[in-house]
Amino acid sequence: MTLPHKIPTLEEAARWYILGALRLHSGNVSATARALGIMRSSLQRKLARWRTADASQRLAAYRAQRELEKQKGRSVRGAPLPSR
Repeated sequence: MTLPHKIPTLEEAARWYILGALRLHSGNVSATARALGIMRSSLQRKLARWRTADASQRLAAYRAQRELEKQKGRSVRGAPLPSR
């Protein structure tokens, strides 16, 4: 058995597992929570935390890109936000 180059953290593995279950249940949070044996509110909190983290990462990438453009002397006014 070969291990991957990077073993995921428990949080990363849980996220992968939960999002897979959510896809399996066509985005139905109640059905997913039931299948996972957790409360719906717990699942909703996890999903909200992940959305917030994803949005923070996108915003940081956007700001870094704008800063690079500014350093290169390019116009950054109205630069689009990165897509999901």
